[in-house]
Amino acid sequence: MDCHAMSAATSLQRCAHSFPPHHVPSRLHHGHPASQRLSLLHLRVDCHLKQAPFHNQGRDSRFGVTISRTLIPRWSSLRSGGCVRASNSEKGVSVEEIEYEDDEGDAWLVDEATTPFNQISVLELDEAADHELAGAYVLKLDSADLAHSVYWSNGKVWSGGCHDVFASLPPLLPEGPVGILGLGAGTVARLVLHIWPSLHLEGWEVDSEVVRVAREYFGLADLESPQEAPLRSEKSSDGGEGPKKLSKKSEGKKTGRLVVHVGDALGPQATVKGGFAGIMVDIFINGTMCKELAQVSTWRKLKKRLRSDGRIMVNCIPNSNHLQDDSVISREWDEPMHRVVRAMDVVFPGEVSVRELTDGNNVMLLSGELPDAESWSSKVPDRLAEGVHEWRRWDENHPRSPKP
Repeated sequence: MDCHAMSAATSLQRCAHSFPPHHVPSRLHHGHPASQRLSLLHLRVDCHLKQAPFHNQGRDSRFGVTISRTLIPRWSSLRSGGCVRASNSEKGVSVEEIEYEDDEGDAWLVDEATTPFNQISVLELDEAADHELAGAYVLKLDSADLAHSVYWSNGKVWSGGCHDVFASLPPLLPEGPVGILGLGAGTVARLVLHIWPSLHLEGWEVDSEVVRVAREYFGLADLESPQEAPLRSEKSSDGGEGPKKLSKKSEGKKTGRLVVHVGDALGPQATVKGGFAGIMVDIFINGTMCKELAQVSTWRKLKKRLRSDGRIMVNCIPNSNHLQDDSVISREWDEPMHRVVRAMDVVFPGEVSVRELTDGNNVMLLSGELPDAESWSSKVPDRLAEGVHEWRRWDENHPRSPKP
């Protein structure tokens, strides 16, 4: 699978049964990216069957039944697709050990389907669940069991993880549109527009089905307000100019918008007239780094899509240890991670900054001169201010920060 499937792409088929169940109020409101692994305690479904569930193997689909009829293990774990955090969650159990609930539980499966790009599941957690993600919709999109998007009903918009860091980028940018490569269900876009409502965002997602489902379950259409923009193809609009002044005020009438494009986030059509003021790269496949990001040619193409003084911010997972053992969260960089940073440094020589998140093992990269932390921190919300001091210039001889 190449990086055409790397954006947080999913495809979901509409559940044939009523959703939410009649006794459960609708919980669609504001969205939010997951920043921790999720232990699902009892799956609630609309149609209660006693049969053992089938499991996704590789990328082949065996979804031959109505999704709401598919039961999953009582102790099933999901890790966040973009953010990996340590957790004491229970390990998965064998089919023989699975317990089912006929009428009670903390989570239930809403949709499950497959496309050439991904195998996906949409889960809903009960608001009364004893869990940080209670009341949320959770999007799982590949065989790595990663929770890529979360959507709450209570207006929560902070993940406390890597997706929050993207929201600190706008104060560093010139005027103009900001691109999101790897839109997924719109989790990064939602937080950015919550803090910077006047921004103009252009997001690329490879699978049109994930866009449909994001609008249905994750409130993506709200981000496209006030203009109810139709689904754009790769040959869509030129994007136009961004705001003259960024505002931290999140209340009042929203003046910004998100334009959704369906297509390859790293393809030639993922650009706008006049270039991007900034680009946010959030692209993975099966919980690992996109191989194209280790190619110098990729960074040269992305640099050409920037306006003068524009910047690129990238979310990285520095190793794949969490895929072999979900109880191990390692901060060590593997060779693919080193190749990504080296390739970026070739195109932005001496102008690659690194931030290793303390809450998890994610690594964020930033192009351009290392920003003045004091000035930067004064322009972002308080909960982002401390983090901007953690950025440092990348050095091949000292690629990682000293251990705390």
